[in-house]
Order: sequence, then C-alpha cells, then structure tokens
Amino acid sequence: MKNFILLLILTTLFTPTFAQDSTQAKTPKRQSFALIGGVSDMWHQNFVTRRDYVQSYTHFGIQYAAEVKPNVDVYGTLIYGIRNAKDMASAGLGLRYYLLDRETHKKFRPFANFSGEIVADNSTRITYSDVDLTGSVGTGFDFKILGSLYGRAMVNVGFPFFQLGKVDFTDGRGTYAHYTGGLVYEWGNKPKPAPAKAAEPISIDTDGDGIVDKEDKCPTVIGVRSNNGCPLDTDGDGVIDAEDKCPAVAGVRANAGCPADADGDGIIDAEDRCPTLAGIKANQGCPADSDGDGIYDSEDACPNVAGIASLKGCPAPKDADGDGVIDADDLMPNVAGLVALQGVPGNLVIYFNTNRYSLTAESISTLDIALTLLNAQPSLKLKVTGHTDSRQTVQYNVELSKNRVFEARNYLMKHGVKKKRMKLAWFSELVPAAPNTTVDGMKLNRRVEVQIVQ
Repeated sequence: MKNFILLLILTTLFTPTFAQDSTQAKTPKRQSFALIGGVSDMWHQNFVTRRDYVQSYTHFGIQYAAEVKPNVDVYGTLIYGIRNAKDMASAGLGLRYYLLDRETHKKFRPFANFSGEIVADNSTRITYSDVDLTGSVGTGFDFKILGSLYGRAMVNVGFPFFQLGKVDFTDGRGTYAHYTGGLVYEWGNKPKPAPAKAAEPISIDTDGDGIVDKEDKCPTVIGVRSNNGCPLDTDGDGVIDAEDKCPAVAGVRANAGCPADADGDGIIDAEDRCPTLAGIKANQGCPADSDGDGIYDSEDACPNVAGIASLKGCPAPKDADGDGVIDADDLMPNVAGLVALQGVPGNLVIYFNTNRYSLTAESISTLDIALTLLNAQPSLKLKVTGHTDSRQTVQYNVELSKNRVFEARNYLMKHGVKKKRMKLAWFSELVPAAPNTTVDGMKLNRRVEVQIVQ
C-alpha cells in the first residue's frame, strides 16, 4: 500500500508540470510514447564502516516525448522499481538530442539526453523513506521495427545534488543508474502527398473573337483584346459602345450610358443643384423661383415678391416701430409699445394750452386709443394724474390740474368707461416733466398722464 501511495505522489507532482508545458507550447511536429523496463542500480554508503554497496531493482515505466526543434525532443519519464520490501521510484523531465538526422536516418537513430529527476525509495522503516533531487545524463539508440514502431535501448546515470533523507539510520544514498529497453510508438511529421498535377486545359474560344475563354471576361460575346475580350466601351462606364447613347462620356446603364439625370429635366445630376426635382437650366436644374426668395414658384403664394417660408413665400408684415406688434394690429404703429397692450405704451400723455383744461383734437385722439384698448381688455384700469407749469399761484395751479384730470375722465366716461376703472390725482406744478425755465419745458408740464394698469 505504501508503494502505491509513493508512486501516486510522484505521478501527481509530475503530471501538472508536464501538462502545463504541453498546453503552452506549440503543437510539436513529432510525438512519441514509450513503454520501458529494465534494471536500476543504486549505490549506498554505510556511515559507520564507510563501505559502499549496491542495491539492484527491477524497474518499469512510461515515457512521452514531443519534438521542439528538428532532432530535439522534450520528454517526461515515470519509473517504478521493485526489490523485495524496498521499492524506488523516479520522475524526470529532460531533453533528448538525436546525433543523426531523423529524416534521413530512419532505421538507426543514436541519441544523448539529460534530465532532472526526483528519486525516492520506500522501505519497511518508513522513518528513513525520503526523496532526492538528481540530475542524470544518458545515451542510447532507437531502431526501427515496423512502420511507426521502434525499439529503444538506453543507459542513464544519476547524480544527487540535493538529498532530503537517507536509506536508514546508518546508510545514505548515492549515484544510481537505469539500464533500460522498450518499445516506442511515434506519430506526426508525416510528409503530405504531392498534389496531383492538373491536366492542361484545352484552349476554347466560345465566341470566336480570338481570345480564349480563360482570358476572356466576356466568353460568349465577341469583343476586343483591349477590353479583355468584351465589346468596346470607350468611356469605361460598363455600357458597351453599341448600346451607349453617350459613348464618349461615362454614364449609367439606367440612362442608356449617358450621365445620370434622376429627375429627367435634361440637366445631368453632376450639374443639377436639385437632382431629384425637375427644374430649369436658368436655375441650375432647380424649379423656377421668380422672386429669388428660395421658395419655388409652385409653392410660393407671392411668387413675384420675396417673402419667407413660414408665410408661404409672402413678405413678413411690417412693424414700423419694432415693438413686436405688426402695424396691422398696432394701435400706435409709429410709437413703440407693449405687446400685451396691442402696441400701446404703458403711459399715455395729453397736453393742454396755457391756463386751459379743454381737450385738444390731438388729446382726444390719444384718449380714443385708450378707449379702444379698454374696450378690448375689460380687466385694464387707469391712473389719471394732472399737472401744470409754474407760472400761476399754487392754489390756482391745484384747481387747474384738477380740472384737466376731470376733463379727461369725463370724456372717457362719456364713451363707456366706468368710473370705478379710473383712479384720479392732481399735483399742480409739484411733479414737473421738464424744467419750467423755458417755453418748451413749460409746454411739457401742462399735461395729464393716463397710466394703463394691467
């Protein structure tokens, strides 16, 4: 049982190492497997008497080899030896070099080899059973028996360089030797059969144009050699001259050999700015656009006036004051106002003559704008404030500014604005819009401001 365990341990240590090497290496050209057997001698020395003696074992084993270069193999060996109650085992990994080229010397192939090995023995005294690490060298030869089967004879001598134990209390191990013979089966590296030489083809010229079919790209149509046996195609567009309406200009088959004209307007696509829309030459192949606004006449509601796409080619409405409300909807088209107030500013001002509170025609026009806006938006309210210049007394000016406010309010009420929509105030000359030192300044101060409250 102990012998079996010893061999199992050696096999387990050896197999992963070899398997890893074989999976990482490239697939060898030549591989072999050998069954081997023979005699092993192991030299020992008694530590007390210093006497050397030899123990012999009958051994058997296996060996696998793979070619890594021509005439060079890497190999792994497992050997188990039996001698009464004492057994020995070794596992090795090494290189073998064939002294003669194996390709030319197939019957007799001498070789030399070296390897590293693990050597162990097992005795009834397990206390002294242990393992040595050794290096070995050897020589031998293979001889051909039949086909891929060879015989092998070899001798290996091992030298321990690291000893982990001894045979027993008084004895230690030394050099050992294997005298081995065996059978080797080899595979791989067989030459491929030479390909059969193809029969010379018979030269055939199906279309009779003087160019044999194997050199003729159009073997069933009479052609010319300059076009590889195909009919002449001067412009090289793939449409032969006999069928090409434009033989000197490269074109497409769909247009009979002429350049492509997808929209069929007579202007080839390469020169057509609108290749998928039928157009006119004057507009580079695009449909007519009389006003030049980028919108074709067929889609332009105003074809003779430049416009914008969002209005189907018609011009954008005018907005003279630039307040964002077009003139057609702007109550004061020449005065910038608010969009929410239909173009009306948030503060309207009406002016009065000196010492007067009656409304002028211009003032009435301004109040009419406020009326229109108030009628359109019932939620709007007004803040009406009155002012004067400084030429009269304060008491006089207070009364004058009040009368001006009431005059504006009465006009608005007369035209439908309810009293509750208006808030009134008067300030005499206390809130001037301009200095009262000039005639123009005093004119600006004689005023009523109508502030629109949203």
